[in-house]
Amino acid sequence: MKFIHLLSSLIRNQVCSNRYLSGIIFKRTTRTLKPVGNKTSPSSTDMTRLGKFVHTNNDDELYEDLPIPETETEHTEYTRNIIFKNSEDDIIKGLNSCVSIEEVLNVVEKYVNVFEDKHAVQTILVLRHLQKIFNQYNDFSNKSDVFLESIKRDERFKTLLGCINSKVDDFNPDYLSYILLYLNKLGFPLEDSLIQTLVLKVRQHLLNDFDIAHCSRFLTTVFYESPSIRPYYFALPLIPLTVGHIEQCKSVHELYCLTICLNKLHKLVTHEVLKKYSTKVKEFLKMKMLTGTDYPTILKIIQFLNYPEWRDKSVLLTSECIMLLKDEMSVLKVEDLTILYEVFFKNQEPGDVLDNIQRRAAQFLNREDDVETSGIAKLRLFSSLIYFSSPIHRIQFRKHVGKYLNDYHDFSSLVLLRKVFSYVKVSDPKLCAQYWDMSLNILNEHPDINTVLKLCRNYIHFNTDVNNYRCYKFEYRILHYIKKVSANGYIFKS
Repeated sequence: MKFIHLLSSLIRNQVCSNRYLSGIIFKRTTRTLKPVGNKTSPSSTDMTRLGKFVHTNNDDELYEDLPIPETETEHTEYTRNIIFKNSEDDIIKGLNSCVSIEEVLNVVEKYVNVFEDKHAVQTILVLRHLQKIFNQYNDFSNKSDVFLESIKRDERFKTLLGCINSKVDDFNPDYLSYILLYLNKLGFPLEDSLIQTLVLKVRQHLLNDFDIAHCSRFLTTVFYESPSIRPYYFALPLIPLTVGHIEQCKSVHELYCLTICLNKLHKLVTHEVLKKYSTKVKEFLKMKMLTGTDYPTILKIIQFLNYPEWRDKSVLLTSECIMLLKDEMSVLKVEDLTILYEVFFKNQEPGDVLDNIQRRAAQFLNREDDVETSGIAKLRLFSSLIYFSSPIHRIQFRKHVGKYLNDYHDFSSLVLLRKVFSYVKVSDPKLCAQYWDMSLNILNEHPDINTVLKLCRNYIHFNTDVNNYRCYKFEYRILHYIKKVSANGYIFKS
């Protein structure tokens, strides 16, 4: 038990440190951004502060209350049809008929001298469509890079990028926002010079003539990278415009785009802004403007209302939105259903949709040769079946746990697996050892203090839930790590 106490001390120390750091906010000045200490937020549109409203909570249970991974699901049959589904333009028709990278680049080479903004954006959309197919049917650890590198080496693709860069000032702002978003989806990082040019250009268009749809694509792009302060610098002048659009929102599409924006900016959302947004959603519900057929918008809404910082204040509104989906389960994709279940599970309401969710989950899991559904998605579907089932089915469920250990997992899926182990009472030492081998793989890939702390906390819970299980290989690695960081000056308190 000394090892468990040591882990508890390690976690407690780092949590205290994180709380101190999370209280720091930043003040915007004419030249730099300076920390100004711990203060409360007076106004949602006061832009003298960037990190003006940082949500913190002392409840340790929120440590594992991870936000639902936001999926940018494209609710259209084909990415290439997002803008021009039935275009009569000869070049666009030629692009839409392409079934390979070579064919797309041949069209670019043939018509590059007469390429307009609509042709450029459609080329990017078609390439993204082909990339999704490539990723779906090829097993690569870094799929996007494999596809992207194959086209970046081609001179015809470089010509396309040069065309976009040289004509960016003349492009339609709507097309420009799509080019920015889908180049990023192709794998172009925010550091890329063309992406930065597009970011600044789209932002300038938004400042001159704000459009919530363009803003949603802009924020989706700049917040795509791992969490950092940089996306907020890009978004800073757009925050008051986004918040101000809440009361101007008149259509379901606008509500969808607005919700995407607020999801991206949720760390800066005040309770005042949340109240305005909730009032707007209630207005749509009261006027019956929002129905079950608007499921992409409803899913974005319940994701936003489900953040731990304000979930308890939004249960009734969340439940009302979920009930709209009760008879629409058949149209939900796997990603949609997992989002719906996660929100339902964390709210435990409304109970009337549980049977519908489980029935749809069972349909997905019973599909044979399903190459589209990821391992983590299948695990979430499996968990939706077991948590609210009778204990008499535990033995049967226990037989299926092993198949979910073979896919690549991140920390959030490890937490979910641990809870599955606990619920179905897994005690097989081979399965437990395989679980902790996966944990060690994650530690090998991310040997930093935050990963160590998360895995240590997970180990403490696992040790409690699964018959005081001990993984000596994991303990050895953690002790070795503690010795290493102690030698570098990290202090542990008893």
